[in-house]
Amino acid sequence: MKPKVYFQITLSAPQLDYLADKRYLKNRMAYFADLILDAALKPTGGMRHSSAELLQVGQIAKSESQLAKEWGCDRKTVTKVIDTMNELGLITTIKNHVTSVHTINAVAAWIVDKGRVANPNFRPGYAGNRPQTVTMLMGHSNCFPSVRNILKEDGSCESEL
Repeated sequence: MKPKVYFQITLSAPQLDYLADKRYLKNRMAYFADLILDAALKPTGGMRHSSAELLQVGQIAKSESQLAKEWGCDRKTVTKVIDTMNELGLITTIKNHVTSVHTINAVAAWIVDKGRVANPNFRPGYAGNRPQTVTMLMGHSNCFPSVRNILKEDGSCESEL
């Protein structure tokens, strides 16, 4: 049986706006969720495309070609999405000659079977020089997250499915 997985995510208003935007029929939230779901939950080493990659918690090693195939789009689209996610601080990507290691910055922790896996790379969302954040607890269901609670900066909370 697959374990229940939840995520503690903090996003700035610009980060949330970018992920929610579905222009050009691209679901950026689904792309981000795919990265979150594939991230390492414990330090792991292994062979990836003929190079040994030691991954820490919150990292994923996938090339743009691999992501393009998984996301059903071309490499140019993947490059734009990954570059924008990097600019917004959602992820940090380091490329080498074989693959790319993407570090998830917007996830504070993964909650797996009542255990919490903290992300050492967590950086709260930012909006230029103003700290505007939206905190969400998201759950994994059939490979797509469902928002449970949204805690706004003013302290109010909204619930969504």
